[in-house]
Amino acid sequence: MGRLAKASCSSLSIVLGILLIVAAVVINYGVFPKLMKKLVKKEMVLDVKKNGAPNDFLYDFFNDKYTKRMQYYIFNYTNAIDIVDRGFSPDAIEVGPYSYIQNSAYDYDIKAFADSNKSYIEFIKKNVYIFDPKTSCEKCDPDNDYVWVPDPGFFGTFDKIGPFFNLIPPELLTYLTLPIYGFKAGPFVRVKVSDLLFDGYTPPIKDMLINLGGILPALEGFIPLIAGMIPDIRINQNNNTLNSSYAYRIDTGLDDASLLGNVHQMKPYLESDWWSELPTAWWGNTAPPTCNYTAEARELKGTLGDFFKTYINKDDTLSVFIDDICRAIDFTYEGTSKYNDIDTLDFIIKSDTFDNSVETNCGYCTQTMRPLYGKGAGDYCLPNGFLDLTGCLGETIVTSNPHFYLADPIVLNWFPRMKPDAVKHQTRLSIEPHTGSVLAAYKRLQLNIIAGFYPGCFPNIPTGIYPLAWVNNYYLADKGTTDDIKKSIFTPKKIVFWACVGGAILGIILMLIGSLALWKSCSTPVKRKLPPHATSSWESETASPTHLTTSSEDSGVVLKRRTRRDSSN
Repeated sequence: MGRLAKASCSSLSIVLGILLIVAAVVINYGVFPKLMKKLVKKEMVLDVKKNGAPNDFLYDFFNDKYTKRMQYYIFNYTNAIDIVDRGFSPDAIEVGPYSYIQNSAYDYDIKAFADSNKSYIEFIKKNVYIFDPKTSCEKCDPDNDYVWVPDPGFFGTFDKIGPFFNLIPPELLTYLTLPIYGFKAGPFVRVKVSDLLFDGYTPPIKDMLINLGGILPALEGFIPLIAGMIPDIRINQNNNTLNSSYAYRIDTGLDDASLLGNVHQMKPYLESDWWSELPTAWWGNTAPPTCNYTAEARELKGTLGDFFKTYINKDDTLSVFIDDICRAIDFTYEGTSKYNDIDTLDFIIKSDTFDNSVETNCGYCTQTMRPLYGKGAGDYCLPNGFLDLTGCLGETIVTSNPHFYLADPIVLNWFPRMKPDAVKHQTRLSIEPHTGSVLAAYKRLQLNIIAGFYPGCFPNIPTGIYPLAWVNNYYLADKGTTDDIKKSIFTPKKIVFWACVGGAILGIILMLIGSLALWKSCSTPVKRKLPPHATSSWESETASPTHLTTSSEDSGVVLKRRTRRDSSN
């Protein structure tokens, strides 16, 4: 092969190597990610197949195999009598967790959905809770364990009738405590854990009023009216019932992938009208007159936290509507973690969510009914870290992060046993960013009540926010879910990646072979072609020593011949 042909082959090898490397980079970092993104967005929608059955994503949503637990930590007040009679600071000891398996069932009409324009799907969820000793505290038995807690029924009742106390002479108010003590219907109640959590208990003050109605005929019409306003108390009102549940219409993602899972409308199960925004009775009616953000407080936005749009970024703010606290919450990026060898992005509740000093949070503020932590009765907004749910739940319930995490120190200092911890007491979501799937979720909230003294009646009770219990409601993806994600996302990525790596290595090898061959071709001297019987100077100089060495006789003959030739010339 000639030198020119060799050079051409070497150059072709180099060019092919470069093209392979460029193709590997473009495919791995350009073409494949775009193709994968398109395919993921196409698959991650709530839709039906041609035969009318739910597609895989919709089926998995309504039939998830996640591990779900509802864990309750209850605050047991060890000095209830001293709090009421002597005004001692409360001593609340955390007991638990009382852990319950959460089984969820969805009610939806797939045919009606298939016949609609499919912009949203309508459903309602029922939860059933079963006590799980394995994940509960040792020797915990909710059917036999009792705790002392401030009675929401008592304080709720006194808050309703409190304004009438001003019409009663103070010396007569003291006599009001007599039947209360007689019927053991005081501010604190000893209650069985299972009754407090799920089964419900009748507040002793309600029993007292019913009994008094039978004893005092003159109050027969008034007392039953008050007693009827006092509900039975249970922390979880949604165990195996839909009566306190909400139906939802959420976006399918078919029209706009970025809206996947967002709540369109909601309504109480027992009502017929759908809400496009939250009621003014929840947020806005009791906000400060100068507040310009009541509409934002009533905005129905975000998903329900089961999943999000595809291809989530660290800069995204994710909104979740949490019906437990009657409002939407914003989540921001905190860091990364791994779940079953899958990289996830971790999001936590925005740090100023319950900060009532932030102007945009004024729509969630309410008026205080009594002097509280330096504020007078009728002033607006609770201390930072608290959200008043009275308008939504109808009871004097205040929510916060567990152990008053991120709450005003003035409240936290009142309970020295509280040990707020960012890891243990923050609501957290671990999300696979390509699919928007929530692989691990920890919803952590604390329920509290506002309790305190009443003039002329229980005047010694310190006024403040008293914790009842906090909940750790967690969801963990099953192995089948994570395996599906690996198979659909990461296995193709690995195959393409290593194929591209192999192509790039082959390209590098071709470049090296071509470069080496080209260098060798260029560095080899070119031999010129001589006429027949001619000897080049190079050949003369490099002739074999055998040809250069002759006998003295031969040398003489040659010399004589040269001499004759020279003389004839």
